[in-house]
Amino acid sequence: MKQTLLLLLFFLGIQILSAQSNIGASCNACPVNTKTDFKIYPNPAADYIEFYNTEAKVNELVIFNMVVKPLKRFTAVEGKNWYDISDLANGIYLVQLLDKRGTVIVTRRISKK
Repeated sequence: MKQTLLLLLFFLGIQILSAQSNIGASCNACPVNTKTDFKIYPNPAADYIEFYNTEAKVNELVIFNMVVKPLKRFTAVEGKNWYDISDLANGIYLVQLLDKRGTVIVTRRISKK
């Protein structure tokens, strides 16, 4: 029962984040960023997560809990970046990478151990 509830909350969170990223999606002249091969590692993580930000496409990194409450925000810089998550409790989190306009590039799930 507990696992079913957690799974339901996870999918609900994904739906909400997906809906937020589609706001303004009707703009035909807006460039679409189709590059979603960003890998966030290590996963599961202990004290930090990192990703490689090529050509500074990512402007911000936001970490959400499973009820889609933002817990941490980081400003991204070009190159390899480490982000401290040691103060987060063990569990599952969603990480969103945003571009300079605040548009969601990709959302990834990570585990904190």
